[in-house]
Amino acid sequence: MKNKKTTIAAILAAVDQYEAETQAAVLQLSEKPRPIIVSNWKYYGVGEMMRMRTTWQLRLCNTRPMQRR
Repeated sequence: MKNKKTTIAAILAAVDQYEAETQAAVLQLSEKPRPIIVSNWKYYGVGEMMRMRTTWQLRLCNTRPMQRR
């Protein structure tokens, strides 16, 4: 009986150690700083959204309807 208890205790200690090492590895990987990637497409997309918003505001708030030429 004592042999079973020591075996179970050893197995549980090994599992706890494995989980602690895995958790430490995950934290170590997640703390890496991400590289800063500067893309001009981001600013183009933001500008495009603002142009569309301005167009909608001009259409909705205009006192006289816009006429096509």
